[in-house]
Amino acid sequence: MKKSLFAFIIFCFFPLFTFSQLNLRYWMDNGIDKIIKGDNKGAIEYFNTIILHIPDNAEAYYLRGIAKYNLGDFRGSLNDFSKAVDNDSINSTYVVYRGRAKERLLSMQDARDDYNKAIELKPINSDAYLSRGLNSIMLKKYHEALEDFDMAQMYDYYNGYVYFYRAIAKQYSGAFIFALSDFDRAIYLEPKNEDFINRRGINFREMKEYDAALNDFNAVIKLDSSNSFAYFNKALVYCEIPDYKKALENFNRVLTLDPDNALTYYNRAWLKAKLNDFAGAIADYNEVLRINPSNFYTYFNRAIMWQRLNYDTKAIADYSSAINLNPVFASAYYNRSQAKRAMRDFIGAQEDYKMALGIDANLDSIVKSGLVDSTGLAKMGEFKAEFEEGNTNKEHNSDISPCSNYSVAFRLNNKWIKEETEDVKLKELNKENTLEKFVISASEDTIVENKFAALLNNLENIPVNEDNWTKIFERAVLKYEMQNYSGALDDYNKLITIKPSLSIAYFNRANTRFQLSNYLNSIDDLDIRAINFGSSKIVSKKVQKPSVQKYEDVLADCSSAIRLDPNFSQAYFNRGNIKILTKDYAGAIADFSKAIALDPKFAEAYFNRGLTYIFLRKNEEGCADMSKAGELGLDKAYKVIKKFCK
Repeated sequence: MKKSLFAFIIFCFFPLFTFSQLNLRYWMDNGIDKIIKGDNKGAIEYFNTIILHIPDNAEAYYLRGIAKYNLGDFRGSLNDFSKAVDNDSINSTYVVYRGRAKERLLSMQDARDDYNKAIELKPINSDAYLSRGLNSIMLKKYHEALEDFDMAQMYDYYNGYVYFYRAIAKQYSGAFIFALSDFDRAIYLEPKNEDFINRRGINFREMKEYDAALNDFNAVIKLDSSNSFAYFNKALVYCEIPDYKKALENFNRVLTLDPDNALTYYNRAWLKAKLNDFAGAIADYNEVLRINPSNFYTYFNRAIMWQRLNYDTKAIADYSSAINLNPVFASAYYNRSQAKRAMRDFIGAQEDYKMALGIDANLDSIVKSGLVDSTGLAKMGEFKAEFEEGNTNKEHNSDISPCSNYSVAFRLNNKWIKEETEDVKLKELNKENTLEKFVISASEDTIVENKFAALLNNLENIPVNEDNWTKIFERAVLKYEMQNYSGALDDYNKLITIKPSLSIAYFNRANTRFQLSNYLNSIDDLDIRAINFGSSKIVSKKVQKPSVQKYEDVLADCSSAIRLDPNFSQAYFNRGNIKILTKDYAGAIADFSKAIALDPKFAEAYFNRGLTYIFLRKNEEGCADMSKAGELGLDKAYKVIKKFCK
């Protein structure tokens, strides 16, 4: 018995004794080597061993956090970075990386706070400026991003990523010619960096400098013959030159490397149609619909191919699918009428013809031959993208961005409110709340007040019960305004659990979910996948199948707010905006119309309904709405009138 106990004691203490004799740096360096080689799981094992025996080792937590981050375990990495900061609170680098983990968990303002703190701790930390600049890019605050990248350049003049990031900020803001010098400098510093060269090639293509663009994409392929993004961009250049044979060769190469790339199939189908290979185009459209079955343009284009091959029955079926997905698709009705006429269904053809002209009275005069060609949708598609994205960075788009969603927010010096009338839905809230009065407003800009952080701190530990519902609501609004969308969503979920009849909780939760979706898209667009030591990194964005936006939860919350308060005009307005993004244009018009019926002075509802009508090429109705919006004081309506209502 004594022998066993003695053996047990030796067994328990031997690892501690042994570890104390080892070279700690050896374990650290081996873990780092694993990360550099991409073996993040192996790296975690090394750092686990260190942490087991030295639980206050900040560096081990930091390095394990990096490994977890690279594996996509952002919550785990946040925990490790936080422990690193707890054990070494003045290390600016640890704070930067904690901010990155928070960003991936959608706590945007919390991340920004960490970047600010890191800069306070070490004002010459270029990585902190880079991270904050990247945060600004994702928020489309390009001017702020440029300021941070300028600071990063001051402290890290020879870091290629400083120039790369700054070029991207300029590129995203449409300043392509000014982005070139930064791309050149980045490539000079890292001449074999595929990401840098690819992005410069895109910049040249946007400038229609096709030879320079091709040189860059070829340089990328020389470095990495499997870089599908370079082949895809080469194909786009050849489509624009045009050189269809070479474009086809490059699209084929992309699909060899990435067989499920819907965007490439769609483009290749268009190209095959231009080359009169209608059967080949149909095959490619089949692949698009296999990957993305809700794309109504694909049904429309495939129907045209069927008609070219005299398969009118199949064409009618595809036009019908397109119409089911978009009930106000005038061109689909028009072309289906032609297919029905070929099948001698003259009554059906006449009905479709009337439907087409009812949606677009000008369609008949535009069409010179039997069909609306798919290439005729280019301008409509471009306008659709501008409308959905609301991109106000390019001057030519500034007059067609829709009015923003409404939400319940704090009144700050009357900045967000035009009228002093208090909404009846907010009386109980404003009677009980401890902060500023609440209003229902549409803010074009996010406002972050310094005092919000202190107010939020006072509300963090309140019990979740019905007596505290106003405080939970306040806390959710504070988190939302500080861009902590995941935290706000969590509070709205709790609020709805204890007070399920509160319409404004569903109303604000819908907006929070919408912002979360937008933010996730901005992260995906930059495609940040890994952390490198010493500098941030954007990994080359490979061509991927297009993501399908899903707004079911947002729509459901808007509908719940309306069910609980049928006179909630702003909820109808918001739901109309979301329906536009889901391509339910008839539903959007119906919601804007209901909002106007409830509030005849709702200028933004007139504006967005008018914009929807104009998108559907119903200019008479759209321009009437724009006139009313302008009459009610919405100045930007006159810019739309000037452009579309001549």
